Amino acid sequence: MALTLRGHAKFFDNREDIFNRYIIKTGQEISPSYNANRYFRNYPTHNETYLASADFSRHMNPGIIHLIYEYSRYDEIKTSEAFMLHQIPGYTDFGTLPSVSEYMPTFSPEDSYRSDIDNNTHKITASYRAQHRIGGRFFNITAAVPLFIYARRLHYVGRGVDCIRRQTDILPDASLSLKYHAGDSKSFQWSVEPKVRFNQRPVNMMYLIEATNNTDPLNVYLGNPDLKNFSELSSSLTFSASKRQIKHQIDASFTKQYNSLGQSYTFNADSGVRTYRMQNVNGNYSLSGHYFFFTTFGPMSRFHITNRTSAGYSRSVDFSGVRIINRGPDGNPPSGSATAPPTLSPPLRSVYTNALTEELKLDWLIGKQRISAHVNTRYDKYTSTDRFFTALDTWTCTAGASAIINLPYGWGLSTDFNMFMRRGYADSRLNTTDLVWNARVTKSILSGSVMFILDAYDLLRQLSNISYTVNAQARTETVTNVIPSYLLLHLRWNFNKQPKRN
Repeated sequence: MALTLRGHAKFFDNREDIFNRYIIKTGQEISPSYNANRYFRNYPTHNETYLASADFSRHMNPGIIHLIYEYSRYDEIKTSEAFMLHQIPGYTDFGTLPSVSEYMPTFSPEDSYRSDIDNNTHKITASYRAQHRIGGRFFNITAAVPLFIYARRLHYVGRGVDCIRRQTDILPDASLSLKYHAGDSKSFQWSVEPKVRFNQRPVNMMYLIEATNNTDPLNVYLGNPDLKNFSELSSSLTFSASKRQIKHQIDASFTKQYNSLGQSYTFNADSGVRTYRMQNVNGNYSLSGHYFFFTTFGPMSRFHITNRTSAGYSRSVDFSGVRIINRGPDGNPPSGSATAPPTLSPPLRSVYTNALTEELKLDWLIGKQRISAHVNTRYDKYTSTDRFFTALDTWTCTAGASAIINLPYGWGLSTDFNMFMRRGYADSRLNTTDLVWNARVTKSILSGSVMFILDAYDLLRQLSNISYTVNAQARTETVTNVIPSYLLLHLRWNFNKQPKRN
């Protein structure tokens, strides 16, 4: 038997001063319809975390039983006070704070809040692990049933709301894994391993407060006290077989989500304001399968081949948004749209993704030297039943080679050359072919304790860092600013000093 006790505490304090200014013009107006110079005093803001746990284990015949109890407490006080500095006569400076007597009368309770959160979490885990062996066969079982008890309290004051919400949730995170293995390393061996897991997570209590956050006048956020906790069910099955220098592995997995969080929104075309609200979404799931192959061949098994084939299918469900028009062409509100509430539930959109990936790599080992070549290809097909969605068939391919060469007298050289190619995207700027060449030269001295490293990154100056994703909400293109090609010199010094023994 064994008993382990642990505990720790953490404290955090934050002081933040923020200035922002919004100038909004609509139509052809000369004067702005909204002009605000605001100061946010975000303190006192601090949190405390306490954790204590006890771990008890006992060996049985067969197996080991673990019993774990963990208690954690999280206390947080967050304050945000807003002051409308543009209301001060003659004040035009942005980013400077006038005297307290001047800005205190401009306090805006509609844009200020204070939240006091107390989270008490009890985690009770019972797990069992055992192995039964007969000759070259063995059977493993691992079962764990963590149970989370969340006792939470939130006191929220501000934005026209003063409420105390208490909530207790008892949520499981159960998993079961079985594995059967037969054979030995000198002959053919195989194994099969099924797994299943079900877990739940609580909703962020700040989403449950019926407050209107219009700090950004063009993006308004509403609370939703009816949100439910998130749940996920996942399962997988893995089969592997190997014989000497050849290994095969096949696995399949399935994941289904319940009460996922989706952010719905309505767009007022007349005012340009978007109103967001968190809501639960159902219908998200994914299927995937993989085949892995590895083998060595040639003199002294110097050649290695690695291959992975993957296929997947997923359904992504989210809100597509609703457009509200307050005025028609004649200046009058069209029937049925002028009274559309900001909490109008937008329609759901489903996007289906079919993916196929092929990865192949060849390694050649010569002593301490390594030469590699690889090619990775991915095909994605995006479809939807939404009539405004345009289907996509995209290809992404990466091919290249690399080498690691150790030279005499402590010198080393490594380099890689890759081609990145994208095809099938609606935006022609994404259908590119980039050639990237990187290199590194190293020199070690003093028996390897000191090393000089010179990196040359993107020698051909063709690197572009653009990511493109498609889900039920929208297509998103992300362009990230990156450092262009460069040379970087490192100096690394490893030292180890041990005290003398008496």
